[in-house]
Amino acid sequence: MRLWWFPWLGWLTVAGCGASAGTGAAPAKPAAPAGPTCATSAACFTAAEDLRHGANGQTKDPTRAAAAYQKSCELAHAGACDALAMMYYGGEGVPKDALKGDTLEDRACTLRFAPACFGLAYVLSTNVNQLLSGQGEVSDEERGKLVEDLRGKARGYLKRACELGSPCACAALETGDCNQPEMCAAKSPAGACLTRCSEEPGCDNGAFGVIGQ
Repeated sequence: MRLWWFPWLGWLTVAGCGASAGTGAAPAKPAAPAGPTCATSAACFTAAEDLRHGANGQTKDPTRAAAAYQKSCELAHAGACDALAMMYYGGEGVPKDALKGDTLEDRACTLRFAPACFGLAYVLSTNVNQLLSGQGEVSDEERGKLVEDLRGKARGYLKRACELGSPCACAALETGDCNQPEMCAAKSPAGACLTRCSEEPGCDNGAFGVIGQ
């Protein structure tokens, strides 16, 4: 598979600007020692959370947290896959690696975690906007093919997120505009709005407008 180097993104491939767009690749394992002993996805996730944040008597240890998240993700815990992806994106306890992060987000999306699907749609939409603005050392023919491929994948992730209950994804899919302050992206258990669609990456800067063009 051909790789494109974008200074602002790193290595970009057709398959999801990384391995995220439906390649089916297994989540990458962090270069970390084994985390705490745990038998279930929920137990591993809880252990990872405690280690990552230094909670419940645990010393903060991002490296061991990443290992525990990895085990939980392998046991099909969507939230763990998403959390580990964020650690790879930020280089927290593991080497910074956006492609591994995308792969883990794709697994979280497959496990029905709507924010992961929405986040990948944003990454792909951003890449489309960058290609359309002339960034990246590719020919016009290659640029056109990449744009259509990434557009289609972005729409696919938005559709998945919408089906899983993300109102922001539904709005972006239908109109390309999810910058709607009255629309709530996430609520607390008590029903209070924690995040509005207008505050979500992609909605706040119009990145999804390119999807319907």
